[in-house]
Amino acid sequence: MIYHSSRQSSLLLSAPASIGRNLSAEKVSLHFLFGYHGVMTSRTEDKNRPFPAVEAVFFDVDGTLYDHAAGGIPDLHMKAMKDLQGQGIKVCLCSGRCMPLLENLGILDLFPFDGVVAGNGSYVYGEKGRLIYADPVDPRAAADIFRLAAAQNIPVFAAGNRVLVTEMTDGVRDLFERISVQNIPVRNPLPDDTFAVLSLVEENRRLHPEFAVPGIRLLENELSMDMMKDDLSKYEGIRRLLDYYGLSSYMAFGDALNDLEMLEHADVGVAMGNAQKELLERIPEVCPPVTESGIYVWLKDHGFLSVASKEPPTGGSLQ
Repeated sequence: MIYHSSRQSSLLLSAPASIGRNLSAEKVSLHFLFGYHGVMTSRTEDKNRPFPAVEAVFFDVDGTLYDHAAGGIPDLHMKAMKDLQGQGIKVCLCSGRCMPLLENLGILDLFPFDGVVAGNGSYVYGEKGRLIYADPVDPRAAADIFRLAAAQNIPVFAAGNRVLVTEMTDGVRDLFERISVQNIPVRNPLPDDTFAVLSLVEENRRLHPEFAVPGIRLLENELSMDMMKDDLSKYEGIRRLLDYYGLSSYMAFGDALNDLEMLEHADVGVAMGNAQKELLERIPEVCPPVTESGIYVWLKDHGFLSVASKEPPTGGSLQ
């Protein structure tokens, strides 16, 4: 693949149908799919480089910054984040996970992030975890979702100020294993619970338009059907965090459909090589997969990392 010089490029990438929907599960290399070729540019020497400078970089977590197969953040991703932060660029997370699930993963202990957009934009945190915005799902809509799911015996995995799953099934166990989640309480919601994301977890996936209750947006992902407020997105959370810091430009990396808006609105938006096929069809700029430290490779090849940096990689894996 040849990198394209503008995020407005109309070229769409699509994986061969024989590869299947889940590129990461098949562990298909971007080298095989797209003939990946990094084009080196220099921030200091090439003033006509194709991508603009940015003030902040936002990373999706699962399958983007965090490699679940390895059980942590790749060493080279850690190196890239330190380099960016050393240049004065804000390094932030932007995840569908709410704060309890980010804490459950342990990722907040691995790096001093400058900000966090959590729950697909429902919660925004500034420096040192300071909450600057919160807008969870309306309690009546959440109650409707739990009621509809119970009537069909579908487990609900819900996260907000707390996290729970209504039933532990083989499908739920598989989901938790694949996203490195553990020790989630099995219970029904309590009156003081608030939720940003509610997910239906089925072993045999099917469409559920009946869950589109007023004020709720449905989003089909590889492992679940997610439900959130229809006027929120990761991009809206990013915009609020940028406003908080007085910034206007950003870069983003993601791998799933809930990353689409933040990538489309970014000054530089990059999809992971292991991303959902539907995302790869919409985002022209693609980096190698997380298993190949794709974020570091792309940033280095495009001159966003300090040329003078000789710091060796530091460990970011969870033991």
